[in-house]
Amino acid sequence: MSELATLLEKQQIRRVLVVDDAFDAVPTAVDLLIEEGEWTQFFEDLEEPDLEVLRGIYPGYDNERADRLRQSDTFIAALWQHGDKLRADLLEPLFSRYRHDTETDLQFLNGLKDQLIGLGLQCETAGRKFASQGISVDLLIVDLFLGSSQQSDDIDQAVKGVAAVSSARVEAPPLVILMSRSPRLESKRADFRDRACLFESAFRIISKADLADLPRLKRVLSRLAYHYRDSLKLSAFLNAWQTGVQRASERASELIRRLDLTDIAQIRRMLLDAEGVSTGSYLVDVFDKAFQYELESQAAIIDAAIGLNSLNESAYPPPYLDGSKELQQLVNCALFQNHQRLRLPGSQESKVAFGDLLWRKQRNPPAEGEPADFKGPLSAIGRNQVVAVMSPACDLQRQGAKRIILLVGEVRAFSPTAWTYNDDPIRTPVMRMSNGESFWIKWDLKHIETISHAELDVILEDPRGLTLAARLRESPALELQQKLLSDLGRVGLAVPMPATFKLSVDVYVPDLEKRPRRLNIPLLDQTGGVRFVGRVDDSDATMLVLSEPACDAICQEIEQVDLASVHEKARAALDYLRSCGDLLLALERGVVLPSSNATSWKDIPSPTGALTGEGAQAKIRTIGWVGNKSFVEAENRQVTSGELYKAGILLSVGDVS
Repeated sequence: MSELATLLEKQQIRRVLVVDDAFDAVPTAVDLLIEEGEWTQFFEDLEEPDLEVLRGIYPGYDNERADRLRQSDTFIAALWQHGDKLRADLLEPLFSRYRHDTETDLQFLNGLKDQLIGLGLQCETAGRKFASQGISVDLLIVDLFLGSSQQSDDIDQAVKGVAAVSSARVEAPPLVILMSRSPRLESKRADFRDRACLFESAFRIISKADLADLPRLKRVLSRLAYHYRDSLKLSAFLNAWQTGVQRASERASELIRRLDLTDIAQIRRMLLDAEGVSTGSYLVDVFDKAFQYELESQAAIIDAAIGLNSLNESAYPPPYLDGSKELQQLVNCALFQNHQRLRLPGSQESKVAFGDLLWRKQRNPPAEGEPADFKGPLSAIGRNQVVAVMSPACDLQRQGAKRIILLVGEVRAFSPTAWTYNDDPIRTPVMRMSNGESFWIKWDLKHIETISHAELDVILEDPRGLTLAARLRESPALELQQKLLSDLGRVGLAVPMPATFKLSVDVYVPDLEKRPRRLNIPLLDQTGGVRFVGRVDDSDATMLVLSEPACDAICQEIEQVDLASVHEKARAALDYLRSCGDLLLALERGVVLPSSNATSWKDIPSPTGALTGEGAQAKIRTIGWVGNKSFVEAENRQVTSGELYKAGILLSVGDVS
């Protein structure tokens, strides 16, 4: 048994279903959708004997218009099944393209089926209606367009079918390979994954031409199979979460329903009136906590979360779909309340609440006779600054405190170099506005302002004053308050997730003049990579992460390089990369990047620590170098003699604005 067959058996991947409209015994109306001219010719060429045949094979023919007949699956089936009763010159033009495409696809699909059986898999086939068969298989290989005319509706059929299979097996959905001969396959993959509710680790695309290439097919199956068990853990957690949310909502609703108008009236009279808290805001807070409590009671969610602790992080796959993961959005959700929540006031008589962030309004053209700039309180606070309400909630309610404490911060553009978890300076790492813009805030603990409630009312009403831009959640607001008041008694918080930013990536080899020679890799030019930014005190704080296709493309291009065009001192390192899997392994794990202002190469270590060569040359523990684009592209930049021995590959990276 081959290594791949052993892996598939070990991961319990035994049954595969190949889905293609070519397996349908009878075409449908959509398969002949693009035969406009052929349909016109068909109806125009009908003679009386032909009409008699049509009336016999399709009762009611005379009662249907031609355009309706074209759209009837029953009529198409009658023509297909009784074609021998009609003139060949009448039907052949109508079905010619469909018949040719189907025969071509079947020839390929039968070859694919033989390859899958050769890998020890039980292979079944299905046409458009495959959901019932798909429920019992471990792998689905599905055509993107389930229809010969390759229309958008044909994609919908594939999406709905895969989604139906996944929803019927929420805890253990099958692996999915999306295939097509269409050039639109690449552009449709992310949309298909999202609409079919698939995890990236359990989903791949491949052209039908590549599926005929057995080594390529084996690589795709190996990657899917290797991570199959971990992917099932993600599916189990998501299913437990979705089910738990519904059950928690039902249980919290039962509890909330017992709180009737009489109870709310008593709470209003005995508590909220005295504290100056609005009823709506108070109940939203209480109900949120009740829902969270019930959610935490769902044992299935906790069990599935415990299962995630055993994920094999040493062998995570590289990202398959290109683009930034937008992890900052999750960070923003953890830090701030939703913008819709701001419509509920935090207290009855104060227009602000603890943790509110006030920002200068966009400057509108002043009215006639009106000064261009606001001259009232806090007039020195500019558009590039924001103020946070740090007064305790109890002091804001019923305007218990005469003046409101405000902490001033500087709003800065969100960029890779600005992202850090360091407390110096004190910062809020991301603030995403309702229009999608992102910023970060540098807080100045030495810049504190106070303002009366009356003055604040004036500022909020003035078109040149301040507006409520965001509201921190309780925990981050408390942490900021504690940092303001004292370093003692800080509230411990969950570590924020790393940030991600788009990168341009170029690959070079040293030429005979020791200068980097750029390799032509079109896929890398289109997709680039992603920079993951973590803690600044971590030696692996910034990583280059490439997608799976990009890793493959780099390795394939390296294999094509003519050694004679490479500097002789670098040939041993380059030849080593072509004879082992170190390069692919290093790229898939991620490459540690130099600092943003580095003026030298940073080494890319061999992930296996391998030694090659003999004697003094047995030193290849470093397989290449990575540098910043501005450094690499500097005029007359050369690779030094000491670097050449380790220059199997040269990477140049730059941030994409």
